[in-house]
Amino acid sequence: MGYKYYSVINIQNRYKTLVLAVNESDESGDAQEKIQYYTLLEGERLIDAAPPAIRPYAGADGFIKPVWKGSKWMESATNICRVTPPPRRLRPRAGKIGGLPI
Repeated sequence: MGYKYYSVINIQNRYKTLVLAVNESDESGDAQEKIQYYTLLEGERLIDAAPPAIRPYAGADGFIKPVWKGSKWMESATNICRVTPPPRRLRPRAGKIGGLPI
């Protein structure tokens, strides 16, 4: 009984996970590959490629997501990060605040 690892990609060619496929004999004695402990969802497919290098500091669903480009992994952005400006600093008005002079 042999085995092989495959990478799973979704319909946008983004990396999902790594799976193990085991060769098992069917009723006729022919070897059939069976994926262990994973069911492919609609649009997902297997590719015979090593998994991409995952950046541990980007988080599991971080901003960098590996994409399969036919023969190699490429990085792509999954979310657009919108930077909000820091809050404006308010200047106190001349006068009193809470009865105290400014």
